[in-house]
Amino acid sequence: MKVALCKIEDIDVGEKKIIQMEGSNVVVFNINGDYYCISDVCSHDGGSISDGETDGYTIKCPRHGAKFDVRDGKAKSLPATRGIPCYSIEIVGGELIIDI
Repeated sequence: MKVALCKIEDIDVGEKKIIQMEGSNVVVFNINGDYYCISDVCSHDGGSISDGETDGYTIKCPRHGAKFDVRDGKAKSLPATRGIPCYSIEIVGGELIIDI
């Protein structure tokens, strides 16, 4: 199922946006004009990662420091050993669309 998240102009370069979708949240990133979308959940403890620091393509969980790649959701550091869901984005008519 394809879901429209927001318009491309809603997320400036270098910014991220939390979007509620069907009872859970996703985080959309605009990195150098490319868009990435991951679930807003740390695979280590199930908490939100959206308040974490970003560095390039990496987001760091604000509680325990686990790091994830926003391009594919893969865990990059302990204490996380599993990745998090990642969604491919397409742009249609100026809107960001993901397939869930």
